[in-house]
Amino acid sequence: MPIRTSASLTTLDALNTMASYIGIPPLLNLVEVDVEPDFVIANDILLEVTQTILSQGLPCNTDFEFTLSELRDGLTAVPEGALICDVSTDDRYVERDTYIYNIWDKAFETRVDLKARVVWDMTFDELPELVKRYIMTVASRAYVSRIKGDAGLTQLTIPDERRTKQEFQRYVFKMGDWTMLSDPRLDYITRRQQYYRRY
Repeated sequence: MPIRTSASLTTLDALNTMASYIGIPPLLNLVEVDVEPDFVIANDILLEVTQTILSQGLPCNTDFEFTLSELRDGLTAVPEGALICDVSTDDRYVERDTYIYNIWDKAFETRVDLKARVVWDMTFDELPELVKRYIMTVASRAYVSRIKGDAGLTQLTIPDERRTKQEFQRYVFKMGDWTMLSDPRLDYITRRQQYYRRY
């Protein structure tokens, strides 16, 4: 079975697809983006949508139990490139001014053993194909809406967005291996008939 190894969606492909919705000729190289005002806007929207979707915490950009061992100015620092840093060991810690803040003690933390769920900001080209395709479709709709402001034209992107959103969600749930039954309390509820004592 032949497998396509060169069919990777790039930033240039995404920008050209976004521009194609409003009839702008494609670029041949990313170097040209800075001299084309429409593509500057398209690139800004693509970056914005990428960051918004990644901030949901997808399987491809989330680390659990990540050790916050970096100190900056003697304080526990939020890692560079983190969109979200949620300390999982205790609910008294929050992110503040790129450091970990202890809301109980009203002071910045200095520990290097805290564990956190970290959601990373990644570049478009590093993402899995289904995630890139979904981001590109959402960005296309935002681009058409901002550039043209035509409700009829924006409607053209809805079927594409629905289709790619369905595949995107399937990817997220499959790769994340999420299940309600992984919580022992919910597992007990679903199996409580087995524990019910009959007389």
